[in-house]
Amino acid sequence: MKQVNFLSYLGSKRNLLIFWYCFHGLGLFVNSFNILGNVKSEKFSSDDTFIHVNLLTYKKYAYNEFWPFVSFVSDESISDMGKHHKYFNGIFYDYDISEFIFYSLFILVILYVIWNVKQKKKVEEPV
Repeated sequence: MKQVNFLSYLGSKRNLLIFWYCFHGLGLFVNSFNILGNVKSEKFSSDDTFIHVNLLTYKKYAYNEFWPFVSFVSDESISDMGKHHKYFNGIFYDYDISEFIFYSLFILVILYVIWNVKQKKKVEEPV
């Protein structure tokens, strides 16, 4: 069997890599430029509860957690006014450069391990 070098193997996974880097690049982009993607912000019922939906991100409550282990939903009460606000913080809430670097290297490591296992199996096969 012919040995395939790692760069050729990555070339065969081009569509996966393009999707992966576009998805994580979008996450970094929307958080770097604070693009909220505000879809909905309205009063809900008569008890002064407001619902806010930000499709992409919301920077107000960033706790510097590691994405995707963040709180995508948050609550805020304004006691002196008797108002309650509920937020969907967005798909890329609290996504920053550390997550981008981690996930960029993560996919390469996973693909390298898969490639390495396949190469070892090819070497062990009898001709």
